[in-house]
Amino acid sequence: MLYDLTKSLYYFSFTVYLSVRYFFKDIRVHFSARIKNVSFNNHNRIYEHCVVENSTLGKFTYVSASSVLNNVSIGSYTSIGPSCKIGLGIHPSDTFVSTSPIFYSTKNMFKAKFTAINFFDEYSRIKIGNDVWIGANVIIKDGVRIGDGAIVAAGAVVTKDVSPYEIIGGVPAKHMRFRFDEAKISFLLKTKWWDFEERALRKYVEKFQDLDSFQEFITKLQV
Repeated sequence: MLYDLTKSLYYFSFTVYLSVRYFFKDIRVHFSARIKNVSFNNHNRIYEHCVVENSTLGKFTYVSASSVLNNVSIGSYTSIGPSCKIGLGIHPSDTFVSTSPIFYSTKNMFKAKFTAINFFDEYSRIKIGNDVWIGANVIIKDGVRIGDGAIVAAGAVVTKDVSPYEIIGGVPAKHMRFRFDEAKISFLLKTKWWDFEERALRKYVEKFQDLDSFQEFITKLQV
């Protein structure tokens, strides 16, 4: 009980420290969340009971309650739903006699060590693009890349790369459709609106309510 109280006080103190350190960046981390080696940008949120480690968050990106992220690079304006599991590591499924990390990893969860070297790469960096929406209870395998503007339906298990503006779902996740036609996707990827200055986005926010109007507006600006 004393250990749990000490741990809770530590995380609460750490949350206060983050709030002070990133006050002008508008970073909010719930006191029950556990973070380690996380790089923030501006206007980030990490909600209750999350675990986020060895990861980077772009501006206006949030992680909803009870999600676990490890070794993930996330772009801007990306929404991570509740109870997602992203970057949990993998086990060998062929060639190796056993799937237990005691036989291939020096960083296993046991005090005992059977090996002094790592025989298997358990963790590969995951990259999630800008303006991505990850639904609730999604699992994403290590090494996967999710393109800008993609949507992953709730409950999906993602084992392969996802194209920009693709919508996927299911177990394992499969292509459902694209959000827009090829020409519109090409336009959005070239525009890279997520790199615009915040004041510009605030000024022209009404243009984001309709893609055709947005495309017409941006085209006029570029003339």
